[in-house]
Amino acid sequence: MRSDREEIPAGATKEMADKAETMEARQRMSRVAVGCQTYWPFPYEVCGAIRDKYNSLGGPGSFLSYPNSPEYTNPDGYGKRTQFLNGPIYWSAATGAHPVVNSFLNRWGLNGYEAGRLKYPTTDEILLPDGGRRQEFQQGAIYVAFQNAVGSLVLNGPIRDKWNTVGGAAPGGSFLGYPTEDQIAPLPDGQGQMARFQNGVIYWSPATGAYPITGDILSSWSESGSERGQFGYPTTDQISTPSAQFSQTFQGGTIDIESSPVLQLENTSGGYCLFTLNNDRIHISTSKKDGVVVPPTVSSHGWWEPLANCPSNARANLRANLQYLDADGNWQNRADSYNTESNRGPGSGSTTWVAANSRCIHLGPRTWRIVVDAALVGAADVYSPKHYGNALELNCS
Repeated sequence: MRSDREEIPAGATKEMADKAETMEARQRMSRVAVGCQTYWPFPYEVCGAIRDKYNSLGGPGSFLSYPNSPEYTNPDGYGKRTQFLNGPIYWSAATGAHPVVNSFLNRWGLNGYEAGRLKYPTTDEILLPDGGRRQEFQQGAIYVAFQNAVGSLVLNGPIRDKWNTVGGAAPGGSFLGYPTEDQIAPLPDGQGQMARFQNGVIYWSPATGAYPITGDILSSWSESGSERGQFGYPTTDQISTPSAQFSQTFQGGTIDIESSPVLQLENTSGGYCLFTLNNDRIHISTSKKDGVVVPPTVSSHGWWEPLANCPSNARANLRANLQYLDADGNWQNRADSYNTESNRGPGSGSTTWVAANSRCIHLGPRTWRIVVDAALVGAADVYSPKHYGNALELNCS
């Protein structure tokens, strides 16, 4: 027997291998067309469209590895499936045969497999340009962001349509990013639906339609009770203007947000990318160079954060300066602290912020603050209104 000459892969036994070899021999000797195939050393037949899909993926050498079950008829009496060591292939007459593995299988299973709200898979796993993945099903899709191993479900319908309208998961296309939770349908009122994304939410109801809510408007609306509060469901998209104001209308009124400072970069949909500037606490910093303590400095860092309508690949040029309060109560710039950083992504961190440092020696007690402004790359190098950090007294003795 073959098992006496070859090493048996993990997961199979000699008894299984010998049975598989017998099945293979019987299939070769059959006088009629064989619709099934056995893959030594596992004694299971893989048949029809599932076999064809399995072979097209590479058979036992594919990511699925060997079959470890016979072909099952699903509880609906309609579709079929075969289990492999690393996941199943599901088939139905309407959708064909497709593997479902890893995060997609876990999320699909949590939603009831083919009997749940997604129904059968209609595609294999699809690699997206930014490294994320998605798989389509009859009633929706599961998305897995590249930095997140947990998939999230979005149903076909108005919420997914709206998400795709504002860019979906296309790199740089959507200010919302990937879904982070399964779509909720229905909400507690029995009418509406909601999907949560990396940078906001989309709410829908039959009376209002589907609209995204992001940033400070989302925070304010959530604090008021979301769709169950005084404002109810959104009835418009968020509107932004060059005057650093953005607003959104709901069933029960309008939420207006003044956000300063912001800069606007008009995007292809006619909206404006709105962002805010932030800084860490101003402080006295000490360090060493070549093992020698260098004079202390007054230090702070500034960065930018997107608020609304900003593409995921937006970058900014940053400028920062330190100021101190003189004896007459006027703010004076410290020329030695002026610094710029180009093409910075959002968020705080050594690769995204701009640092401002001024020598802190023989100056005595003084009140300091950082001043930051920014220009979005692609916005004609127009800098935002200045952001002034909180003032703090420091003693530069």
